[in-house]
Amino acid sequence: MGEQKRLSAQREREVQEAFTLFDVDSTGKIETAEVGNLLRSLGCIPTGAQIEKIVADSGPSVDIQQFMQIVEKHEGESMTESDIIAAFKVFDKKGTGYISAEELRTALTTEGEKLSEEDVEAVLAESGVSSDGMINYHVLSKKLAL
Repeated sequence: MGEQKRLSAQREREVQEAFTLFDVDSTGKIETAEVGNLLRSLGCIPTGAQIEKIVADSGPSVDIQQFMQIVEKHEGESMTESDIIAAFKVFDKKGTGYISAEELRTALTTEGEKLSEEDVEAVLAESGVSSDGMINYHVLSKKLAL
């Protein structure tokens, strides 16, 4: 991952706000089980193995300072819109700009970092599946890159 980055004041505020939303009981801590979701909500893309390591290293919960350090480690790992489009193009054999929802589901559950059924459903819900079961991956890429 290279050298650790220092977060800007603006990014620290964003992280603090997101952390507060996840800290539903206002203890100043979140369960480590929520770290992956919180990182993803901030645009980071940790792998399952990275999340498992965070959980193993952090114990049952993390406070805001620990979480800031985790974000600093994962900052800059997010994919750009063009990275996401390039990944989708692998499945778009005809170059139409569309992939089938079923093909996306299969890829997300069998290739690389496999997603849970719940995560796949969330992606498909955001993807704007057309009545013929196709997804415009340029539109989806814009949503995923945010």
